[in-house]
Amino acid sequence: MASINHLKPFMIYLALVTCLIVPFNANSSSENLEQLLYSNKKEIKILTIDTNSQVDPQNPESIKNNENKITGLLDSVAAIDFLYTESIVFWSDIGSERIRALRYNSSSKASLSVISHDVMSPDGLACDWITKSLYWTDSEIRRIEVVNFKSKMRKVLYWDDVDRPRAIALVPHRG
Repeated sequence: MASINHLKPFMIYLALVTCLIVPFNANSSSENLEQLLYSNKKEIKILTIDTNSQVDPQNPESIKNNENKITGLLDSVAAIDFLYTESIVFWSDIGSERIRALRYNSSSKASLSVISHDVMSPDGLACDWITKSLYWTDSEIRRIEVVNFKSKMRKVLYWDDVDRPRAIALVPHRG
C-alpha cells in the first residue's frame, strides 16, 4: 500500500469534517485511485487520490484539483455513509432534522428524503449493504432506529436507557 505521508496537511483539515474512504469508481482504469467522501457541514464532496502521485506538502491547495462536489446548500451534516452497489450517498442533517440520500453518478442531482418526520438530531448513520437498511442514532430523542430502503419500513430498536447516542457502526456480515 502506498504511503500517505504526502497527504498529512490535508488530513489535518479532514479532522474537522465527516469523511469515509470509499471505492466509488469500480470501473476505474487505475488501481491506484482511492476516493474520499467527506462533508464540511454545508457540502458533500468526493476527493479522488492517486496513491502513486505526490502532493506538495507545502501547498495543500494542490490536492483540491481532484475534488468534486456531490451536493451543497445543506444545513448541518452530521454523518455520511454510502451504499456502494446502488451508488447512493446518505447523510444526516441535524439543521433540517432529516436524513437524505442522493444517487451518485446520476444525471439527476436531486436528493431524496429518507426520513423527514420524528427525527430531531440524527448524529450517527450506518448503512447495511446486505439487508439494504439504514441505521441511525438520535441524541435528542435518545433512540436508535432503522429503516429498510426498499420497503420503507421503519423501526425503533432502542429507546430505554439510551443516553444521547452519537455514533453507530455495523458489521453486516456477522448478522
